[in-house]
Amino acid sequence: MGNGVQARVSYDLTGDGSFDRVETYNYFATDPVTGFEHYTQAKGVKSSSGTLGNLVNGKVKVEVWSAIGSGASTLGVGDQSVLTLPFNGTPAPSPTATPTPTASSGPPPSGTRDAYSTIQAESYDAQAGTVTETTTDTGGGQNLANLANGDSARYDNVDFGATAAHQFLGRVASGAAGGVSGLVEVRLDSLTNAPIGSFGVANTGGWQSWRTVPANIARVTGVHTVYVTFTSGQPADYVNLNWISFGH
Repeated sequence: MGNGVQARVSYDLTGDGSFDRVETYNYFATDPVTGFEHYTQAKGVKSSSGTLGNLVNGKVKVEVWSAIGSGASTLGVGDQSVLTLPFNGTPAPSPTATPTPTASSGPPPSGTRDAYSTIQAESYDAQAGTVTETTTDTGGGQNLANLANGDSARYDNVDFGATAAHQFLGRVASGAAGGVSGLVEVRLDSLTNAPIGSFGVANTGGWQSWRTVPANIARVTGVHTVYVTFTSGQPADYVNLNWISFGH
């Protein structure tokens, strides 16, 4: 049989040696086969204690162990394992400037979309499982709401140009209950293709409490159909989306 690999993330927000927030995730049952399998926060939080806050001169500890099984497991390091830290406020990724949101663009545009401009979430060419609502975010307009596991939105003819994009930005908000979280993923050209990048989302303070979250993606050039997909280990709604953009 395989192992049941489990993970715990502990946050010492100020560097004083005590952990202000501890999250233990449900174990991931691996198969007894050669190769790597991906364990994400979509497995869901088994238990948590403490409160998240700003990380100022602090540190984060990640522990991984076998909850069941006694076989050897290898943990991927470097770019094979990614921990996205929670934050309070809007980051300013460098060297890419955060796009300025604009009002709703209504129906999908004709021609190509500029990958490096603000692409309003509600301007999709096709969708599954989403609804729209009025947003109180900067710029007004609408956002996609009630997003949950299995939902998606498609944006046709997104032009990345000749210089590769390597960053994805999403403007998100969440009023999800404790322990409910999920991933915002980017796929190219087919809904069944593997994601080229993703970031995790949990409660941001409310369904109109907006944050811009960056994520690294595989390098992309040319014109593509972009799918934004939503994956969670829980059935509940976990995120609203106002806009997306990409950066070099």
